[in-house]
Amino acid sequence: MKLHEFALYALFFLASADAARAQSPAPEATKAPTSYVRAKEGGAKLRNVFDVKGETVLDAPSGTLFAVYSERAGWLEVEPATGMKVWIHGSFLKKTTTPGVAEITANSVRMRPLPTSDEKSFPLPMKLDKGERVRIIARADAQKPLAEDWIQVWSPAGARAYVASAEVTPLAAGEDARKLWGAAVATSQSDKLVVELGADNGAGKASAAGTVAATEAAAKKAEPKAHPAVDKLANAEKLMTAARAAENPDFGPAKSAYQAVIAEAPTGASASTAQLRLDEIGIREEIQRLKVEKTNFEKERVEKLAAAEAKLREVNKRHDPLWGRFQARGWLASEVKPGELPRYVLRWGGQDVADVVCGSERYNLAQYVGYEIGVVGVTQRAAVPGTADVPGTPARIDATRIEVISAHLGG
Repeated sequence: MKLHEFALYALFFLASADAARAQSPAPEATKAPTSYVRAKEGGAKLRNVFDVKGETVLDAPSGTLFAVYSERAGWLEVEPATGMKVWIHGSFLKKTTTPGVAEITANSVRMRPLPTSDEKSFPLPMKLDKGERVRIIARADAQKPLAEDWIQVWSPAGARAYVASAEVTPLAAGEDARKLWGAAVATSQSDKLVVELGADNGAGKASAAGTVAATEAAAKKAEPKAHPAVDKLANAEKLMTAARAAENPDFGPAKSAYQAVIAEAPTGASASTAQLRLDEIGIREEIQRLKVEKTNFEKERVEKLAAAEAKLREVNKRHDPLWGRFQARGWLASEVKPGELPRYVLRWGGQDVADVVCGSERYNLAQYVGYEIGVVGVTQRAAVPGTADVPGTPARIDATRIEVISAHLGG
């Protein structure tokens, strides 16, 4: 079960991106991160290829959180919680009713580190599909028609680049990677300024504060027209959240909803997220099944153990010195040390069962030495169990009644 729980815990991390950012449709994007790291003091550079000559797609300040997916020759393939600054040709974009957000109009659209498609601007591995949305950063030349211009955008969730291993450090012991990732994504979304696709933002500057506020107010009045798969994914996420929170979760409705997302857009970013969730549901259901099996097995084991112990007690009663009507039973022996009163002790099976005294002097214990007797009386001292280093102490009984049971042959 621990392996399943570990896999599930890792899947939680991959799915924590904000709904405003699209997921990658590439099959590799559904892999869970292998670990999480931070940019070292002085920051880190994310590049489009695993080489120092690669183009920078993000100058990450120190402390920036990265999800690690693979490692090769001193380079880590990572996804930053903040996203990366990449370029997409304007012919593949169109404005939406959501301020600062553009929609992809074709499939297999590349994200590049520079506003050019030459060899130097080698694209990132992830491709975007029709209907996915991205947030605008700037235009290369706002004087050009959109179809002839390059647009700088924030990469969606799932997009990865490469960082040198020497520029990052592992998380500190005890840090909760899942919570850190969710908080970092939320913070990065709130920090991103609204930049309109049609505005003259060639220098990469955002609108003035008043313009941003007006744009956001307008956005609240206008309902964005999301891709149908995005709406279905949002509904599936609500069902998934409710199922996770339930004491006895039923993932059936969420599973059906995610399958509907894939049917709506089999190759889009929403489909990748839906498939990831379906994988998670499969693991969660397996964990539930194993827990039920374990509970049933434990219950059956406890019942069988109790029955066996009851039978054993019945069998051992005949050999138990306390069996019957006596408080203690055994062969009475005496131990005499110089300068001390005799000690009378009941022994059974080589073990001291109880120390016996008779405060009323009704019985002369010396007369019973060598006999098997049963004793009833007042317990003056409880038995103390022994340890590996210290022997135990038997109970002490002040006898009020003694009964001779047997004597050794010839005694």
